[in-house]
Amino acid sequence: MTENYPEKVIKLAQKEGATEVIAKLTQNPSYQIRFSNSNIDISKKWDTNVLEVFLAVGRKITQVDIQDPTEAKIEKTIPRAVSFAKKMPDSDLYAGMQQKVHSYKKIDGLYDKRTHNLFEKAPEMVNIAIDSAIEAGAKRVAGVLYFGNVKTELMTGYGVNASYESSYYRSTIRSFVDNESSGQDIIVGRDLSDLEKKMALAGKNAGKIATMAIGGKQGKAGKYDLIMSPTVAANILGEITNGANPVMMLIGMSPLSDHFGEQIGPENLNIVDDPHIGEGFGSKPFDIEGTPTSKTPIIDKGVLIGLIPNTTPGLMMQA
Repeated sequence: MTENYPEKVIKLAQKEGATEVIAKLTQNPSYQIRFSNSNIDISKKWDTNVLEVFLAVGRKITQVDIQDPTEAKIEKTIPRAVSFAKKMPDSDLYAGMQQKVHSYKKIDGLYDKRTHNLFEKAPEMVNIAIDSAIEAGAKRVAGVLYFGNVKTELMTGYGVNASYESSYYRSTIRSFVDNESSGQDIIVGRDLSDLEKKMALAGKNAGKIATMAIGGKQGKAGKYDLIMSPTVAANILGEITNGANPVMMLIGMSPLSDHFGEQIGPENLNIVDDPHIGEGFGSKPFDIEGTPTSKTPIIDKGVLIGLIPNTTPGLMMQA
């Protein structure tokens, strides 16, 4: 894709009367290998190109996504979007974008070019995971492996012009011994090093958990001390970081409610949003406005001390 679509969006939106503009283009060739009954049954590839556009006319705002963008689509969509924004009421939340142009820290481990050739080796890796689960006691194995690459390009009306590439893989492996006994494990990452070993270990763990579940009994309702697997813990703790958004708290959709500054956990609970972890799925050098990302303490010694806003809480595009 040689055309500079984000630049075209910025220029056209400004010409139509937009006072602030963000254009983010993501190009994502992605793959799926699905398996059930211990055999691969689906293998797919998607080429997803999305141009996300945020427009403001004063304090009137709107957003639009252009799937598989072309020059013709942009010329048709952007004038209509600006016209629509002009008819909107002023947003009580919108306070403008950040205007400074920054440089960005390089984050090691976001991109592994070997992902481009993984499709040839992936079926063998899936079969290794299936065999490992069966060796651990599973009778049937099912699951999915996703992987791909993403190129992200960002431009704003204030001169931000930045991009980065990332790769990813994620796999869920579920083993069954009978209708009541199952086990699951997952692996995620960006770096393909030792992926074959990781798939084998995930299969083994899923099979082992399934055999441990044989003869399980229904528990009784009550309070219990629990040791959570990383997967379960991540689901719970992930809601804390998702909920540490001022807008979500304001509209009552955050589990953190209005407890800012309060003790909401034990003193040994500390949570930090770190977008610079090499293989972190949320890691990135900049946010949707072009602001450099940084570590943000959210909970310190059980106290809710930090939130994760944009410069203005009116910006809700996916960062």
